Amino acid sequence: MGDGKTETDVKSPSKEFLLADYKYLCDSFWKNEETGEKRVQFFITLVTAVLAALATLFPKAIEKNCMHDVLGIILFTLVALIIFGVITLLRIVKRNEVTDGYKKDLDEIRQRFKDFFDKSGALSGYEPFRGSTKDKYPIRKIGGLAHTVAAINSVILAAVAVLVFLMAPFSILTASLLACIVFLLSFVAQFYWIKRADEQSKENLQKSKLSHAGGIVWKQIDSNPHFLIVTAKETPSHWVFPKGHIKKDEDPAEAALREVMEEAGIKAYINGTVGYGKYRTNKEIVRVKFYLMEYLSKQKEKEIESRQKRWCLFEDALALLSFEDSRRLLRFAKCRLEELNGIRSN
Repeated sequence: MGDGKTETDVKSPSKEFLLADYKYLCDSFWKNEETGEKRVQFFITLVTAVLAALATLFPKAIEKNCMHDVLGIILFTLVALIIFGVITLLRIVKRNEVTDGYKKDLDEIRQRFKDFFDKSGALSGYEPFRGSTKDKYPIRKIGGLAHTVAAINSVILAAVAVLVFLMAPFSILTASLLACIVFLLSFVAQFYWIKRADEQSKENLQKSKLSHAGGIVWKQIDSNPHFLIVTAKETPSHWVFPKGHIKKDEDPAEAALREVMEEAGIKAYINGTVGYGKYRTNKEIVRVKFYLMEYLSKQKEKEIESRQKRWCLFEDALALLSFEDSRRLLRFAKCRLEELNGIRSN
């Protein structure tokens, strides 16, 4: 690499950093999960203890004919439980959002290992949080901790409704029916609020995922590797690598191959990942993944976009590229190509 360091020497600190970060995120992930479970367990224990105390107080109040004096205490206690339940629900929903963030970050580290350290392909298809579903972060199904807290809150609210309706006064049957309606309305309202919060969390994750993919294509010309660069669509004076938006349900690698075909008319083969880039435009934040690609064949000109393109030696491409981020990626591509050629020569 010019300074006596091998590719392995350069990658070793990065690998150690990713391993340390992965361990930290795993520990934080499980602590976050455990904290949420403990919070709900405490809430259930508190509600059980309070309801048991009220159940003991209720018959004694009837026996001493002081029910009206006790009702105020019971209502205050139940309302306090509802407030605590709402706070618990808010914390569990926040915990779910944090959990999604940890899953996304862990997925990112695993992907980096696949891209840069898994030469044998042992991690191919390894996605423990995703499983066999297409949706990387599906909406949670009913039955989680948030729904459990919502159900408890609804029960407490229904108990408050029974007491209020009995004080109206209504018959026990009427009060019970009205309390059932209160329970259902309360649970449905909380259920849809939880669902909306979950959807918002997923939307935030979607905004932070890869938006573009592209290729740094190379081919041998006169025994020297040449790299493909093209003019930018919006600013033809800029020289860049071919890239574009990743379509819905499209793999980044598929998108990169498609964009190289559409922008340069080149059919290529992916050798591996070069790196990632991130920058802001007037329209969006672009998060792009670039692949090192080997030239296979050229397509008909009428099937591609009208852009200028050039095959350049490394130093010439480095001088012609318009952005420092592109030059950084080209240096990485050169290292990957040297590594690839070394493997082939062996």
